[in-house]
Amino acid sequence: MSRAEIRAWIDTEGHIYSAPPPLSLARLSIAQVYREPLDILCESMRRYAIPCTVYKVGPSLGYRADVLGLEPVAKAIKEFGPFRNPLRRQQVQRFIDHLRIRPKVERPERRRARQILGI
Repeated sequence: MSRAEIRAWIDTEGHIYSAPPPLSLARLSIAQVYREPLDILCESMRRYAIPCTVYKVGPSLGYRADVLGLEPVAKAIKEFGPFRNPLRRQQVQRFIDHLRIRPKVERPERRRARQILGI
């Protein structure tokens, strides 16, 4: 898959979740009924050094591909953005705003995520 195709998947089927400190959680999820397209998507993301896993959500809910962690989500935003969907742009902005909040103790992953996005 090309960058434009991965961007389209994230734009249409994706969701970017982030939590402010002290939690500092981040997840990029893409949901789909069938597993095969998500396997191809994750394989393509791994070529850009972004870890991605596919798993079954429930008996009839389908599958989900997840990119977990501040640094991998920041890499995905940097590699495949900017997104066109207004909701996805809001989620990216919320992620960046959460990275700008300085916790009492900053972990290396958080620092690297800020460096990736140039914050």
